[in-house]
Parts: sequence; structure tokens; C-alpha cells
Amino acid sequence: MPIYLGMIKSILDTEDSPIRFEKFCIDLFSEIEGVEFVSTSRSWDLGRDGRTLSVLIDKSRPYLCATLEKDIDDKVRVDIERLSTTTEVKSLIYCTSQSISEQGFASIESIIREINPEIKSIQCAGQIQLATLSERHEDIFRKYYAAEISNIEKALFSTPDTVPKAKIIGLKLALLTHESDDAMVLRKELATRLVLDTLSDLKPRTPEQLASEITGILHLPRTISKDYINEIISILMDDGLISLIDNLVSLTDAGNTFISDLPEEASSKLMEGRAAIKDAIKKLSGHTLTDSQFDKLWNSFQDGITDLFHTHGLSIVKMIRSALAEETWKAEKSSLEIPLEEFADRVTATITELQQREEIRQAVIDMFIEKNTPAFEWLTQVCGIYVMMCTLGFETLSNKQITDTLSCYHLVPDSDVVLSLLCSGEDNHENVERILSGWKAIGGRLYMVRPVLEEVAHHAWISEYDYNALGESLSLMSDLEAKRLIENAFVRAFRKEVENITNRENWREYIKQYKGQTDTDYGPIAEFLKDDCGFR
Repeated sequence: MPIYLGMIKSILDTEDSPIRFEKFCIDLFSEIEGVEFVSTSRSWDLGRDGRTLSVLIDKSRPYLCATLEKDIDDKVRVDIERLSTTTEVKSLIYCTSQSISEQGFASIESIIREINPEIKSIQCAGQIQLATLSERHEDIFRKYYAAEISNIEKALFSTPDTVPKAKIIGLKLALLTHESDDAMVLRKELATRLVLDTLSDLKPRTPEQLASEITGILHLPRTISKDYINEIISILMDDGLISLIDNLVSLTDAGNTFISDLPEEASSKLMEGRAAIKDAIKKLSGHTLTDSQFDKLWNSFQDGITDLFHTHGLSIVKMIRSALAEETWKAEKSSLEIPLEEFADRVTATITELQQREEIRQAVIDMFIEKNTPAFEWLTQVCGIYVMMCTLGFETLSNKQITDTLSCYHLVPDSDVVLSLLCSGEDNHENVERILSGWKAIGGRLYMVRPVLEEVAHHAWISEYDYNALGESLSLMSDLEAKRLIENAFVRAFRKEVENITNRENWREYIKQYKGQTDTDYGPIAEFLKDDCGFR
């Protein structure tokens, strides 16, 4: 299949290899200009990335510069100043992977002429221009970006011949769905995409058949209601994407065009995830993978998360059905705790060097835990779509029915949850606060138990050792270093909450809110949970 403009732009937008980008630009403009550009020495490029190869002395021959830098004006200035001191240039092609406006190009040209007025011919090519040229010279773009193109085609255009459709369509839906804080809007967008995708074989179906087929495709334990499908059909009919004649639903020409014309954002979202995972591995493991190494790892990673998230989504459905007394649910490690260990083994299997493999394997696990990173955010969005997809089928349940059922349960948090509630330095502190306050809002009860309280009290008791050991270094740590170096949750919270953290009097005032007379004295903690958090 041909590559399309949005695909090329999304790949260039996440390009992080200056050498590859330079070689791509050299080949592209060699073809366009009808002259042979060659790369210059990596150590002695003299400010130029490509020059023409000619046996004739021709001072008008063009030189080529290529950059990935976002601060384009500063990079242009550095390049041209160096080039002007080493080379007599009359003609210059300047390429950037960034999307540049016409005003931006005018600024680049102005900088170049200001530094070197002798340059007579200046051509600037940004992301949009390079993408347009690449459409015409697809073979050159494919030569350098074959892995990324294959990745997009597999995620957005593959057919379920060998892979279960639930996993293929889950990732595709995650890439096609627009971000929204409104869960009802997201569910309807997912459902409309599912209906259109099911009708893409151009075979008419009744609403009942659509509901049954989509339920089967997603392996849902609860059949999607026909009424909900009819609601989606009505929306799609209003948009002119489907027709309903004699109770048979068919895709219209407009609908067929809609599902064939995938938005640019879909490939961009996939490339953003790819780039975020690559960057997370580098930062968390300290290893920079070659393009070939990462291509193999990413293929396994992408396949693995479809298994991981689909299984996780179905496990949540089982928990919901258990809460509604529709089936008996038994906690299993494979479905609840997510088998990250096995996933990491699978992803890093192609890395041959043992120490590198082990360190990257740990980085893969850590990226599911290290919050506030692009990788974690991307994984969370994809996982959320899988969970929402798996919970289609609960449309007939009312909010009141669900809340009435849940309010009959008593919630007994374990020590990790209590520590996260008490200590604002924990990554999931706000999540725990939100869940527990929501639980109380629907009439649910919160209980504390003695073994948990004693364990939390012990953490408060031993926090003194961690604080004393770290001392002055507490104020010098970055947030990431604090997560890794501070073992005690109360010390992490103190570092975040108190302004002067090296003042021991401040520390004593802070910890006495939680620390009892002995290492198992949970009196202060129990009082706080009861009075401030509504525990019984």
C-alpha cells in the first residue's frame, strides 16, 4: 500500500537519529537536484552535512545542512557561522525535521544571508516540504524508515488473519480515539468505530447480529445490548455513514471512505508512543539501543501490550460481574497483578548481552511504575481504551444500580494504600484520595484493621533512621532521585510538604503527627484516619 502524507509527517516528527535524517535528506535531494550529494566526515564535517561529488571545480555547487533541533534559529546560526569559516558556498539547501511556517523560513533565510551574504541560492525544506517530496519519492523514504512504516501499517491496516481481532482492534481503537475526560463520549466513539469496522466487509447485518458479532470479536462475557447498538446506529445514520433498510444495517460510500481515510493523529499517536518508550528505556537503563535493536524490541513490546491490556480489561470485567453477583471471581496473579515479569522477558529476548538485557528488562518493568513520564502517560491511555472496550456490555446497568450494589461492600485498605493516603510524596497519593472519597460519596464504608495499622506505625517509627542517614542530601535530590533513594514514605512526604527540610525541628514536628510511643503504637495514625478520613 502507498504511504500517505500524515504517516510521513508523524515519522519525521519523532525522528531522533541525526545521522539517518542526514542520509535521507542527501539521497532525497540527490534525486531531486539531479546531482550526487555525499555525506561529509562525521568528525570533520566543517558545518556541512552533505556536498556534491564532482570532478570539476565549481564554486556554485550546492551544499546541504540537515538538523533535528527544535531551536532552529540558533542551530542555523551555528551551522552557517562554521560553514562560512571553512567553505566557500554559493548555493545551500537547509533541511529540518521540524514543521516550519513561511515566516520561519523567511527568518532562516535572513539569518543565513546576514552571516554569509555570498550565498546566492538558498532552499529551505521543513517537515511539510520533506513529507510532500517523500510522497513523490516513496522508495527513498521507505529505504530509511521501513521499520516505522511497517509499524504503522501493522497497527492501523492489518487484518486479523493470524492475530485475534480483539487485540488488533484494541490498539487500533486506542490510536483512533480522541482524548476526552467524558467516559460516555469515549464509549460512544469506541462503539461507533466497532460498528463501522464490523461492517467494513460490506455485508449487511441486523442490529442483533451486530451486537452479537462485536461481543464475539471482543470475547466479552456480557452481550452488548441491542438497544445500545441501535443508539449507535442512529448516530451513524445521522452522519450518513450507514443506512438501515428492512432492519439491515449497511455501510454507505461515505462510511467506507471514513474508515479508509484514517486520521493523521492515529499514526502520530503510535509514533509518539514508540519514541516515548525508546526514551524511557534509555533513561531508566542507561543504554542507547541501535535502530535495529529497538525495532526488534518494539515489535515484541507492541504485540505484548495488546495481550497484557486485553487480559487486564477482561479481568476488571470479571471483578465487576463478581461485585454484581453475576459470577464468582477468584483473584489470579496473571489477571490482576499483570504479568510484567513475563512481558519484560518476552520484550528483551532478542538482546544478546546478558547485563544489558537484564538492565533493559528492569527498565521495561519500571516504565509501568514511573509516573509523570511520556511513556507512562501513553501506556495509561492505551490501557484505558482496552479496559473501556472490554466493559462494553454494561450499558443496561444504571449508575444507581451499580452504586447501590457497591455501597454494600466494606473497604479495608492494606498498608501500602494507607501509606499512600497519609504520604503526599507517593505517586498514587492523589489517586488513593480520589478513590476513597468517591467510595464514601456513594455510601461505602472504610475500615481499618490492627495488623495494617501496626505495620504503618512501624514505618513511622523507623522513618527517623532514613531521615538521619540522608540528612543534608535531602535538599539536593531531584524528584526522580528521591523516589529511588528515599526508602521511607514518611520521609518522602516530608521532603515534598515542608519548605526547610534540613531543619530537624521541622522534622520532629512533622513526624510526631504519626509516630507513637513504640514501633507498634498506632494511636496517632488511627486517630488521623478516623477524624480526617472517615475510617471506622
